[in-house]
Amino acid sequence: MYLGPPPKRRRSSPKRILVLLILIAAGLYVLHQRETFQEPFQPTPTPTRGAPSYILDAVAAYRRGDFQEAIANYRQALRLTPNDPAVMVPLARLLILDGELEEGLAMARRAVEADPESAEARAILCMALDWNGAVDEAIATCKEAIALNPRYAEAHAYLAEAYTDYILSGSFGVGWDDVYEELQTALELDPQSVDVHRNRAYALESQGNYSQAIKAYQQALAIHPNLAYIYMALGRNYRVLGQFDEAIASFKRAAELDPNSAEGYDEVGWTYFGMGEFEQAQIYLKKAVEVDPRYAQGWGRLGITYYRRRNYEDAIPALERALAEGGEKLEYYYTLGLCYYYLDRCERAIPLFQQVLARDPDEVNAQEGIRLCQEAEAEATATPQD
Repeated sequence: MYLGPPPKRRRSSPKRILVLLILIAAGLYVLHQRETFQEPFQPTPTPTRGAPSYILDAVAAYRRGDFQEAIANYRQALRLTPNDPAVMVPLARLLILDGELEEGLAMARRAVEADPESAEARAILCMALDWNGAVDEAIATCKEAIALNPRYAEAHAYLAEAYTDYILSGSFGVGWDDVYEELQTALELDPQSVDVHRNRAYALESQGNYSQAIKAYQQALAIHPNLAYIYMALGRNYRVLGQFDEAIASFKRAAELDPNSAEGYDEVGWTYFGMGEFEQAQIYLKKAVEVDPRYAQGWGRLGITYYRRRNYEDAIPALERALAEGGEKLEYYYTLGLCYYYLDRCERAIPLFQQVLARDPDEVNAQEGIRLCQEAEAEATATPQD
């Protein structure tokens, strides 16, 4: 079939093309303007953290052994729920274990005020009172906690600790049978409580049963392996038994877990001192006072280490710093006096020896120091013989 030639295509009008170009240009301009002047990006609002979130972080930090982080998170939770004893109780416990005894006691009292019927609050108040030296009040408070909840294991454990301190103070009316009766009850109620095993270890240590105390501290660490204060106690018991390598390992582990505390480094250094390794002792004791420049015991022990190395020039400022920071051990005074004696400065040494003898007339080092100075002065003033 003949279809004929294909139809011719219509040529676009120049005017139409111009109009289309103008419309396209206008559209691009509008799109560009929208992109240029639209509002800046606004991030999606983040929900405000609640107290449970901080509590979870506090518990996680505690499990890591990071007491400072745990305390900080509990503080944040308490800021959001200021009357919650469930936050105050663990916060008070951590403050006490971290050495903040007065603040821990205040927090424990606050927990009891918030909930007078809480056995947990009264139990932690018992611990706080005991660690602050108010043993009689601690015992009474623990008994109140047990009356509120006889099945609360920590209340029995804290009562056993307070009984131990009561016995150690020389008071009468409570015996070791009472201590171990409370500990046995606590163990039966909660064999997985760190505080129960720690207080059992403390009672054994207080009786001089160091081998069994070590086992009890190890049981506590088996439950929670990241507690610096348990490693410190473990190290002390190893050292008493002369197991110095084990003691050093325990103290070093404590320092790893709590690097901002001087105590771990201090005890490592002092253990080396007891082994006669004075150079190693000096390294760790210097680290202790670097971590905490106000740590009197670290300065005192560092000064004694310098003295044993016959470095009297460095021993003097270290021992003086120990006294300035509140160190009151007689050993610091008479060691400082002996340093002055060996540097021919008895005018500075004798007053220090006299201070020691005023507190302990039988202190042989101070007596010897005065004798040496008197001999030196007599020799210096003696008329030369022809």
